[in-house]
Amino acid sequence: MTKRLVALRGKGQVGKTTSLHNLNRLLLSEPHAKTVKFTKYGYKLDFSTIIDYAGKRVGIVSRGDVAADLAGFIEDLESDRCHVIVCAARTKGEIEEVLASYARRYKLIEVPKVGCHKDYFDASNLAAAHQLAAYVYGAMVP
Repeated sequence: MTKRLVALRGKGQVGKTTSLHNLNRLLLSEPHAKTVKFTKYGYKLDFSTIIDYAGKRVGIVSRGDVAADLAGFIEDLESDRCHVIVCAARTKGEIEEVLASYARRYKLIEVPKVGCHKDYFDASNLAAAHQLAAYVYGAMVP
């Protein structure tokens, strides 16, 4: 199985974190998936989690605004033996370098997340979650 690092890329306030919460719910809706670890950060929606998915580990982290923080979260998920890591990642700053530093060990996939009209915000976030789930499921197939 190819290890994957899937980065949901976008500006602030476009729904990256909400999309990752939706992804978490989608993955946990599978009967053979269970949460191994879940950590909430601060008073907002940021979180990281590890899901055991039929014997393979999927890590999700929503805190992707600061490069040093993101690097630490990915490092933690890697040390927890996650085969697939899905993260939020801003489109500005030194995030590019952080993601590139994992390219030797993980296949990097970048998924754009753009803003939309408020009437379509929920649909946009759910669509992003389904797209991310497809990459996760695809990584689980031998």
